Amino acid sequence: MSINILLNPLSSLPGHNIDLTAEVLDINGFRADPTVAPIVNWILDRNEVLMPGFPATMTRESIGYYTYLFEVGHGLTAVGPYIASISWQNPSTGDLEYLFSVIDVVPPVINSYVSPM
Repeated sequence: MSINILLNPLSSLPGHNIDLTAEVLDINGFRADPTVAPIVNWILDRNEVLMPGFPATMTRESIGYYTYLFEVGHGLTAVGPYIASISWQNPSTGDLEYLFSVIDVVPPVINSYVSPM
């Protein structure tokens, strides 16, 4: 048995919903459904604290394509990196595959302009 690890960088603003996605491929590179839907194992927030409610099963959108929606915190206290772990078994080999998503929550940009007098 082998473990395959993939990385998926994402970006968001505080208070927004994040749509985590997993694309499950068979040994030939085609989308395929695993026996059991992928699982969001955990999400680590910006303070390195595990968020509640995990593990959670992802939702099947189409063959081999799964999503999970969650909301990051509000305000500047939510700014920083979040890390999500997703796993599933490869439908062809049974190998365990992990997807790690790094979600960079950035502060909103405020443009200001002072006009000359």
